[in-house]
Amino acid sequence: MTIKDILDVINDLHIDYKISILDDFEINTYCSLNELKENAITWLKKYDKNSREKILCSKNTLFIASLEDYDFSGRNTIFIKDLKANFFTIMKVIFKDINPEEKISKVENTSTVLTSTLGCNVYIGHNCFIDADVEIGDNVTIMHNVVIQGKVKIGNNTFIESGALIGVSGFGLANNEDGNPFIVPHLGGVIIGESVRICAGTCICRGCLCDTVLGDYTKIDNLCHIAHNVIIGKRVAITANCEVSGSVKIGDDTWLGPGTTVLNGISIGEKVFTGIGTNVIHDTDNDVLIYGNPGKTNERKVK
Repeated sequence: MTIKDILDVINDLHIDYKISILDDFEINTYCSLNELKENAITWLKKYDKNSREKILCSKNTLFIASLEDYDFSGRNTIFIKDLKANFFTIMKVIFKDINPEEKISKVENTSTVLTSTLGCNVYIGHNCFIDADVEIGDNVTIMHNVVIQGKVKIGNNTFIESGALIGVSGFGLANNEDGNPFIVPHLGGVIIGESVRICAGTCICRGCLCDTVLGDYTKIDNLCHIAHNVIIGKRVAITANCEVSGSVKIGDDTWLGPGTTVLNGISIGEKVFTGIGTNVIHDTDNDVLIYGNPGKTNERKVK
């Protein structure tokens, strides 16, 4: 691929850009700024003195930087609008053939798929179990060793990583007449919105008498637990090792930092940010920062 080819991709994506002095060389790989390679493409989070020195020392490396940092003397650098989002959009296009997440429509023969409700362009990996009541939308990718059971609806363009468990029973306890505990029936399901990502080893429990809900564009990292009856809004990011207890409500655009735990029944507002290892034990307002154990609210508005 030549630099001209990359400029054609940028134009096809309608990304605003400016260019500096561009040499003529092939691009056949990628690299990080700390491990520069020849004939590679990378990005500059900051166009500062250190970055400019990297450019001067490089050989046949193409750099992508922010349009706000445009420098007409910047060699072999393309300056684009909305750097991070657009850089990785470009990367997704030009390295499509080697991206392990790019799958053709297929159900691997080692999987058991009981549902007949499959959308267009669905991939289901090896050793999965998909129950009869599951509804899968269009352009959904389900990687390997995934179990989806019970009444689960999966929206379009959703990606489910290997080892995820969705629709399993929640942990609702009651005592019988002898005082011995038993798990109450969980008759609800799970509703997963569009463009949701559920990462490896994460567990999403079905609801008890209602559904567990994940809003559109929500992303849940590896090894998280989402308990029964939880309602998660749109564009929520739940990072690794978070535990969200039963019947919690999380507002739109909220970020749960790594290792956050949320007490059952709590309501978290919109645009809330929790620090690493925070224990949320009280309802929260919108636009606040929560940190510590127990979680303390910083009234400073989050920008």
